[in-house]
Amino acid sequence: MDNYMITSRTEKLVSKSSELGFTSVYFDNEFVILTSKNVKDLLKDIKKHKGKKIIFKPSDEKILRFAIEKTKIEMILGVEQINPKDSVHYLRGGVDQVSLRIMKEKGIVLAFSFSDILHSTNRARLLGRMMMNIRLARKYDVKTVFSTFGSAKELRSTHDLTSFWRVLGGK
Repeated sequence: MDNYMITSRTEKLVSKSSELGFTSVYFDNEFVILTSKNVKDLLKDIKKHKGKKIIFKPSDEKILRFAIEKTKIEMILGVEQINPKDSVHYLRGGVDQVSLRIMKEKGIVLAFSFSDILHSTNRARLLGRMMMNIRLARKYDVKTVFSTFGSAKELRSTHDLTSFWRVLGGK
């Protein structure tokens, strides 16, 4: 299991991660999380961080769709937090079947963050949206990643994360 940490690399954290069961650990100097608000800024940021693993955290559905269709990103993170409110009749998880099919074709991974769950003010809504997105990702055969995406204080063992991932519906 891979672990993505938003902190600088230290040997103590590398050894702690291997003790907790992670096979590989990525620190914030090996990947970049982009949170661009418009298309022009997104393209400029992608060009600026060429060579690093690019993880995109979208702010709305239009920029998410553009990023999936037109850019070379590797992961999408935090799609559950795009829409502030759900519809009366359904959950608004941030992705739909069309964007998931495009993600499957391009090999883009849908990422879920344990840190987002820990720091959420409305945890029930977030977990419901994550569960729905996991079911959709499994239906359309999109690769998914569940990792801490947090600091050293939020580090959990692989056993804890895989157990929680199974409760959410992941495999």
